[in-house]
Amino acid sequence: MPTVAEFALIVGLNKNGYLNAMVEAGFVSTITLFNPQTHRNGNHIPPESAAAFYKKFTTVKLLSQRLNIDSRAISRELRKAGIERFRPDGHDFGPVFRCKDVMDFQFNSDA
Repeated sequence: MPTVAEFALIVGLNKNGYLNAMVEAGFVSTITLFNPQTHRNGNHIPPESAAAFYKKFTTVKLLSQRLNIDSRAISRELRKAGIERFRPDGHDFGPVFRCKDVMDFQFNSDA
């Protein structure tokens, strides 16, 4: 079960505390587990929370991996297509998009 930091790296939201902001806003749930090596509690993303994230959201990194296209090109094409980042009430959670908003996204290789 990945820590919040590990999951943030996996999905590409490890900069500027973007995933932590999503956790704090209630969009991603965590559980606290005790680490016997460090003798500290840590926040982890349980499998059901990760599955819920993948079902509702995607990121530039995930799209880049899925389409096998450079992330900068993905970002550029998303902007051209007018697809906006997930920003409820103006909160910036980084390069995260709702899956339903990018469902029909087709990368234009001629760009």
